[in-house]
Amino acid sequence: MMSRASLLSGQQYRNLLALSARATATSPVSSAAATSDECSAVKRPVRQEPGKVRLGFIPEEWFTLFYKKTGVTGPYVFGVTLSTYLVSKEIYVMEHEYYSGLSMLILCIVAVKKLGPVLSKALDKQIDEYDAQWNEGRDSEKNVLQEQ
Repeated sequence: MMSRASLLSGQQYRNLLALSARATATSPVSSAAATSDECSAVKRPVRQEPGKVRLGFIPEEWFTLFYKKTGVTGPYVFGVTLSTYLVSKEIYVMEHEYYSGLSMLILCIVAVKKLGPVLSKALDKQIDEYDAQWNEGRDSEKNVLQEQ
């Protein structure tokens, strides 16, 4: 047990020495004195772009993992099967609030799809009338000034 603790403490000290050596190697004072070979050896991290996803949150790699064995529909069948298992064994419990939230989501989607265009046309019409009232006085004043 003691040897394991001494090994772990030695690894920690080695890691600290490596970090301190890296920090001093890239400091402004030492980088000015460094040769071109040492500067080329220091690699800066490159920003990586996020990977592609499906359904908004599932990584593309999970789908390609299934393709060799199950084909194109394999990941989708696995997702449905896993969710069915979780619900049937009551690992994922759906209470009355789940169904209330589901019905509210459906009502919101229907309201946006059905009432959205009608409501936006009515509101745009009111805004146009409001702008016309404000611009009416300015336009009449412009006409009077142009006639003079």
